[in-house]
Amino acid sequence: MFNQVCGISAVNFYTVHIFDLAGTGLNSYLSTIVVGIVQVVAVLLASAVVDKAGRRVLLISSFILMHLSLVSLGIFFYMKKSGDFHPEQSLLRWLPLSSVIVFNVGYCIGIGSLVWTVMSEILPSNVIGPVFALGTAFNWVLAFLITRFFDVLNKALEIQNTFWLFSGCCVAAAFFIIFTVPETKAKSLQQIQEECFNKGRNSKSESKADLVSV
Repeated sequence: MFNQVCGISAVNFYTVHIFDLAGTGLNSYLSTIVVGIVQVVAVLLASAVVDKAGRRVLLISSFILMHLSLVSLGIFFYMKKSGDFHPEQSLLRWLPLSSVIVFNVGYCIGIGSLVWTVMSEILPSNVIGPVFALGTAFNWVLAFLITRFFDVLNKALEIQNTFWLFSGCCVAAAFFIIFTVPETKAKSLQQIQEECFNKGRNSKSESKADLVSV
């Protein structure tokens, strides 16, 4: 779910439109090409560091970067709406492009690829097929819905609020990872399941102890 509600499909499919709305004077199509090139570099970087940095660190960092870039993008459009801000005459004309680049870098180094990696590492082999099928279907249904209704959200909420809504989802995703997703780097399925089992058992023991004390 968080792989899509962060707004990645909307930003990628509407990149040219977003740059057009920004009105910075930069070529929207050339800016989109730059974003695509940076995405390729970010994917290569992620593949090089994933086994050194760990899954959780990259996932959390991914959503933090995406959150900050969406907040800054929302601030840009909020300032533009005020009427006193002329982006083509300001150094902030580079803010939409840099924000979209950082957003895509954050996505590529973390959630974009690691969601599937972590799934394959925490799931028993006898359920990987069905779960991946359901997960992939759910992922692309959300991608369709978010892309389809992105323009509707912009008209209902205004574009800056849409970006801030996506940024809030990134914060929720970061907390979700912190509290629920185990680190799977260099661990077997048995080790991961034992750690999760022990964690769950300890939580139940603490709950029972609290009830007894009450």
